[in-house]
Amino acid sequence: MFIFENRYLGIGGCFIFLREDSNEVGVSPPTPKPRDPPLPSCDSEWDEPEPLSPGPKIPSRGPIASRTRKQTRVVVQAPLRQAITSDGETKLIKVPFSSIDLEIWERIAKGYRSDPIGVAKKMKFIVKQHSPDWADLQLLLDALTETEKQLVLKVAGDLAEDDCRTTQEDVKDVFPLQDPGWDPNDDEELGQLKRYQELIVKGLERAIPKTINWSALYAIKQGPSQTPSEFLDHLRDAMRRHTTLDPGSDEGTQQLINLFLGQSTGDIRRKLQKIRGPNSRNLETLLDEAWRVFSNREEGYKQGMKKLAAVVKEGEKGKHGQGPPKQGPPRLGKDQCAFCKKFGHWKNQCPELRKGNEHRKGDQKKEKVVAHVKED
Repeated sequence: MFIFENRYLGIGGCFIFLREDSNEVGVSPPTPKPRDPPLPSCDSEWDEPEPLSPGPKIPSRGPIASRTRKQTRVVVQAPLRQAITSDGETKLIKVPFSSIDLEIWERIAKGYRSDPIGVAKKMKFIVKQHSPDWADLQLLLDALTETEKQLVLKVAGDLAEDDCRTTQEDVKDVFPLQDPGWDPNDDEELGQLKRYQELIVKGLERAIPKTINWSALYAIKQGPSQTPSEFLDHLRDAMRRHTTLDPGSDEGTQQLINLFLGQSTGDIRRKLQKIRGPNSRNLETLLDEAWRVFSNREEGYKQGMKKLAAVVKEGEKGKHGQGPPKQGPPRLGKDQCAFCKKFGHWKNQCPELRKGNEHRKGDQKKEKVVAHVKED
């Protein structure tokens, strides 16, 4: 805890006063909010109300006061936070991590063995944003398994020994195994803390050996709805995980170009293969061209959907006002007669149809006989 004599830090409406001659820290009660003036009665005239008397002025030159006055207060959960004293000096005060921060970090640390580079990047961000001290770094490393933590500390310690051989320093001062109690307000000790933080990040990056698996890299194909940037990021991430290549190196960039050219979707791949000259090996140029094809594809899809909607709408207009569609005769079943609708025979074998034909022939003969008699 960092203490000052008769100095006040305004945080969230109350004041923290720190005294040098004592380890006690007192917190004064918040300043009571002044009451609003009474509203005028119905009988009184609507005169302009008198302005409120200004309260006690609080120095606003510090960044904390400027952030907390008349604005939404931003709470930064960081181990070391800057504060401005009444003398205008900048000091670092320690604020512990919140439980939510630690829970989020524990979820990230669970994937350390499968993605050590990704976890190391998260740790690098935490170090840059929060500047944790020695004890806080041990707390973050406790989220790993015991084996993983020991591997990280061993690799970081080996790196510290290599540096100390060059600088002729004591490795215990550079990479202490016990809390050295570095004062972040001392420039020299703050530099030692920064150096220790860098060693821990490098230890996280190198503690887990990579499993070389080029087939996992070549198995990545761009999806039909995946943007070119997302596809390229996917390739970079797989290269970091499964190969020894650095995506930012020249060799890694050339390998990314080959993968991007060969594993993009068909329309993008055909367009990129038509590029000639130096631009054909320029990753930024290829990415721009891929985005152009992807955007045109989206435009073509939207126009096609509009045309389809217009055709459907015209068809609905043509059917408007008409009755239900006419239905033909029901389909006959197998072995069903088309005349009597019975099963077991067809129309040309229908007995009822034969009977009807015989009756019609008999009637015709009778008519002929009657007509012949009349003539005689």
